[in-house]
This record gives sequence, C-alpha cells and structure tokens, in this order.
Amino acid sequence: MWWVQGFAPQEDDAFKKLVADYEKTSGNHLDYSIVPFAPLRQKFITAITSGDVPDVVTPAFGPYDAEEAWADKLEDVSDIIEPLKSTMAETVLSNVHLYNNVTKERSYYALPWAGTLTPFHIWASLIEKAGYKPPISRTNGTRSSISSCRCRTSCARKGCAVSMPMAIS
Repeated sequence: MWWVQGFAPQEDDAFKKLVADYEKTSGNHLDYSIVPFAPLRQKFITAITSGDVPDVVTPAFGPYDAEEAWADKLEDVSDIIEPLKSTMAETVLSNVHLYNNVTKERSYYALPWAGTLTPFHIWASLIEKAGYKPPISRTNGTRSSISSCRCRTSCARKGCAVSMPMAIS
C-alpha cells in the first residue's frame, strides 16, 4: 500500500494508528509506504506504466482515475461499492463511476473515503479589474479576497458535496 504523506505529522500518526489497529484486529499485516505527494504521483505513473503496482494507492490521483480506468488499468471495485451505495451521495459516486474503453462499460474504479477541499482564491482587485463587483467577505465584511471550494468525496453523505459556484469561471 502506498499512502500520501500528510501535511501535518498528526496525519501520518493517525494513519499508522489505523494500520496498527487493523493489523491487531484482523491478524493481517499491511506492507505500506508513506511517500510525499509529488514523488508519490510520479511513483504511481511509473508503476501504472510498468504494470508493477501495489494493491492499494491513496486517492491522491483523481485526475488520473478516469484515464487509467479508460485504459483498463484499474481494478473494478463494484463489489465493494454496491452494498454501500445507499449511504453515498450521487455526486460522490459519479466521481468514481468511470468508463472503461476496453470493456465499453462504466463501472466503479475507486472508493470514496474522505472529504477534500480545493480552495480557489480570487483577489477582489482582479474581479473589479474585470468589471465585476466582488462579493462581501463573510469573515469581516470587507472586499478583500474570496475562496470557493468543491467537495468531492464522503462529506457528500452529509449533503455538503454539492459543487459550489465559482465567483469567476
């Protein structure tokens, strides 16, 4: 298993505890590596190209999921998704229900497991320069900068993973 290194040491500690708890409960041993984000992306691309891949890779590769599913390089995990489907929002499922150009069918090729946010910071001065009126900041009532996010995974079960509108597209 390859796992992306956390941005804070506590993230790695939590992952190691999760692994230890799993190993203790199941009796199974997990052979894992915690790798920084950028090197892990390169390691993933190299492995997928050579065919020498781990059983599990942390989901830090969203942009590649569709491409690799298209080329029939990912394992179909529908048998895991199906029993859990009723607990997941459609927006979550649509991110992992991908087309395989070899089988000519859509199927599930990744497991949604956590919430992610991608901030988009847009400076008010640039909005005004483009001829728009920037929205008022919710934090202090000024027109300094705004952010917009899009949730992509399990936080959708709580209804928050609806794509939020961008201030400027």
